[in-house]
Amino acid sequence: MAEQSAMPQEGWIERHPLLVSTLGYGIVCGLTFPLMISSTFLKEMSLSHGAGNSFGTLFFLAYAITMIATAATHLFRRKRIHRRRMVSAFGAVFLGNVVMLVRYLGHLSGEWPYAVLAAGLIGYGLATAELGWMARIATLRDEGRLALERAVPLAFACGAGVAAVIFLVTGTIELSFALAITALSSLPLMRNQPLEAIGRRISFSKTGAFDFVKAISYLAVFSFVFGAVSQVATNAEADLLPIEAQAVLGIVVAAAIMFAGSLRTSKRQPASDLYDLLFPVVAVALIALPFITSQALHIAAAVLVFVAYYLSSMNLRIILCQLATRDNVSMWVYLSVALGVGSLLILGGVAFGAAVLTEENLIAGLALVSL
Repeated sequence: MAEQSAMPQEGWIERHPLLVSTLGYGIVCGLTFPLMISSTFLKEMSLSHGAGNSFGTLFFLAYAITMIATAATHLFRRKRIHRRRMVSAFGAVFLGNVVMLVRYLGHLSGEWPYAVLAAGLIGYGLATAELGWMARIATLRDEGRLALERAVPLAFACGAGVAAVIFLVTGTIELSFALAITALSSLPLMRNQPLEAIGRRISFSKTGAFDFVKAISYLAVFSFVFGAVSQVATNAEADLLPIEAQAVLGIVVAAAIMFAGSLRTSKRQPASDLYDLLFPVVAVALIALPFITSQALHIAAAVLVFVAYYLSSMNLRIILCQLATRDNVSMWVYLSVALGVGSLLILGGVAFGAAVLTEENLIAGLALVSL
């Protein structure tokens, strides 16, 4: 009887792979985006109740360390990833939010041990959950059940909606919402099934190596710029549109552009269409930013940088999943290396942006970023 009652739910999940993937991965993105935005200006925001200015940075360090450690452990490992890894990932995210809820209710002190524990649990959990969802989406794509180029931007758009809700609500409502959607995102990955096939060989090609380095390089550049410009944008007057809204708008616009590109009949790789466009757009925005006196134009220039970052971020996920299939390399290796590097460079950009502001020479600092 129990098996029969479980059949309709499993059947529904299998019949709607794009919708389930969009919601599941989108929730993971939506939990990550506010913490990413928080770390860019080292302030307490969103899920960082009580952790103070350290929480965003600690989260990103835990996220990056998890990614790099995952790449190292999976480089020569041919073992399939099963349900147990996802249980630990979502359990860590859930427990981290419970710790923050207990802190918010006044039962824990907001000292360094609390900040390290909460940020470490959520950083590890969201990093591993993101890799798990991307592995699942890549597997569905290999089976011909969804288009990777559509699933990723739709998930990012869903994540933007989740992030907007997190920014709008506060206190116990915010943390309860985070706990509920964490459980919802975990359900499709909790079944005892492999998240990707075992690679039987590794065959790096010159083209694959070039595309891999190119994708990481562009994400690295835009990650650094994202950190620096968002740091500057936060300290500028933004009565028309606060930094949270600018970031959410950047995600939505980037997702819409990427999804629109997936509807074309052309089968060219996303990298060939985006990279030549993104660099000049970001360079122009950076050069113009210090000289813009209009608040609306200043916001537009900052949003352009955010759009470029999120476009390159989505593009990287799509490209690396395709390369992993072609080169028969674990996606956990390719993607964790790229996202780990990108996370560290966001923090590098944040530090650079903070240094620029302390020198009170915004024009020279942004000119250096532009170069």
